[in-house]
Amino acid sequence: MSFVSMLIGNYLQMQPSMLYLWNQDPEGFVDEELALTQSTSHISAAEDAFYRLIRSDNHIAEHAFNFIVQTLQGASQLDNNDMKAVLVKDACFHAIAVASSALRSHHNVNFKNFFGTFCVPEFHKGNPLLQRRIAGVVIGWASEIYGVDEEMEEAAYKMCSICLHSTDIVLRVYGALAFQSLLENSDTEESTQSIDHLNSFLRSILQLIESLKSQNLITTLLQTISLAISAVGSEISPFVPDIMNAVSDLWSKSQHRPNVLSGVISIVSELVEGIGGAQQMEEQLFSLVVYSTNPTSENESLLDNGLKLWKSLVEFSEGNLSNQLLSLFPRLLELMRENLGDNHVYNDVLKIIQGYILSGGPAFLNTHGPTMVQCLNLSLDQLQKNSVISNVIETMDLFVTMFPNEAPCVLGDCLNRVLEMCATSCNDKKAKASFVRGAALFCKILLDNRDFFLAFMERVSTTAVESWIEMLINNLHVKDIKFTDLLNVISMGLASIIPLSLSHQNFGRFIPQLVGKCIEIEKELREEPPSKDYPVSQSWGSVALSNKQRLMDGHQAHTTNTIEFVKQNLTAFVQGGGQAAEHLVNSIPSEQLQYLNNPPPAKRSK
Repeated sequence: MSFVSMLIGNYLQMQPSMLYLWNQDPEGFVDEELALTQSTSHISAAEDAFYRLIRSDNHIAEHAFNFIVQTLQGASQLDNNDMKAVLVKDACFHAIAVASSALRSHHNVNFKNFFGTFCVPEFHKGNPLLQRRIAGVVIGWASEIYGVDEEMEEAAYKMCSICLHSTDIVLRVYGALAFQSLLENSDTEESTQSIDHLNSFLRSILQLIESLKSQNLITTLLQTISLAISAVGSEISPFVPDIMNAVSDLWSKSQHRPNVLSGVISIVSELVEGIGGAQQMEEQLFSLVVYSTNPTSENESLLDNGLKLWKSLVEFSEGNLSNQLLSLFPRLLELMRENLGDNHVYNDVLKIIQGYILSGGPAFLNTHGPTMVQCLNLSLDQLQKNSVISNVIETMDLFVTMFPNEAPCVLGDCLNRVLEMCATSCNDKKAKASFVRGAALFCKILLDNRDFFLAFMERVSTTAVESWIEMLINNLHVKDIKFTDLLNVISMGLASIIPLSLSHQNFGRFIPQLVGKCIEIEKELREEPPSKDYPVSQSWGSVALSNKQRLMDGHQAHTTNTIEFVKQNLTAFVQGGGQAAEHLVNSIPSEQLQYLNNPPPAKRSK
């Protein structure tokens, strides 16, 4: 324990140089103490050593905690005018905050008792050095405060409030960061605590941001505002004017500080999602999108948040995209060309394209259909090496759902490429998800738009389609499919191939295998169905969400009893194909025919 006492007594104590910095440059002090600027001080090394020591041994951890308690008990008898006593307490609270993640799991560490016995009384004695350090304890232990004990939680919020309303910039920053930590651990659906404190805290944090000069601190506090908006959702509505006024002013002052600009855009994106639209602010927000998504920009954070804002504006346009947003669409292609092979940018762009598909309607299709196809083809060009095509296929799936009549003409070449890519990726374990999504896409097209499917088959070679059928039979492993709805779509699509053998005789040889694969899927659905459904994000505007729901409903619509569907298609095949067809059906193994005629009952759900 001598090493623990040495660390706390000698190296975790606040140094005279830091006290001087606090008085002369409070923003620089917080920058240094929070390690927002690079620091190689002995305190940083001591923090790391103390954390590693506590984490390495349960016995040491418990003894270190008891040592801190005993030290605080002794120091509590001394007056806070005694700087030596204050520095001892400072080091103890510092140590508790530093080792929070290592101490939480220890049953003999009673943080609730520690918080009530030492943190609350010391905080209310009013010494700013200790108040900022106890706010640091709240930051480190927020997960053990919020939702654990109402009295402790309220005490923590009160500490945040006192700090935020202080005249000391250091305390105000620590109060904001403590509030952020509580927010990160909150569940606003179950508690209104965060919302109750939001009014006072948001105004205080916005005022603090206006008074700061440090780009690092401003960026950090903008993240606090962004998190607050995300946490409370639509409850943020009353504060929108104040927030927009503050960030607009900050934007005008920060043209040469890209990290601050990025933080501003992040806040605005959260606002759009929180209030579910931005029609009244679109003119202003559009200019932010244009600025932040400049294809020649080299600031990744600014571009990332600009794309996020763009996506939010499109998704929450309520099916009425403005001419401005429509005119901006070609920039997506420019961004892809400027960021060749950047999967992150490409995926963001594809999500925005999905928003245009869902909300743009005929105006988007007529104006930007060819540009969209260029984006899809460019995605396939750049992502093929990484076998990352799921987002491309999802985008095409949305398009087929929203524009079933136009899809054959618009997407023909892209579909052909996806078919080829599925064939090359079917044996690649890393590309299984893409292969499954591609298989489901073509099965869905066959089910919903048979004429399109047949026209597509004529456009590509019959051999390519035969290869696709063989690929489904030989490489589609049921246990690789996580979504029940996709599994249904695929099984129904396989069954739908059977009657196609009437017009494409080469397909007839696949019938026994198709029946076998359908039975395999049906057995899996009966015995152990996948636990997930086709994913539909809830973070869409109402019109976009309802349109995306159509996609999910389209998958769910194909949930007719698979066995009955197979039997219907076999009957249709025999009736249309005569004796030759009947002979082919009779070649199906007897155990499979028996299963078709007398399938076992499904297992009861647990």
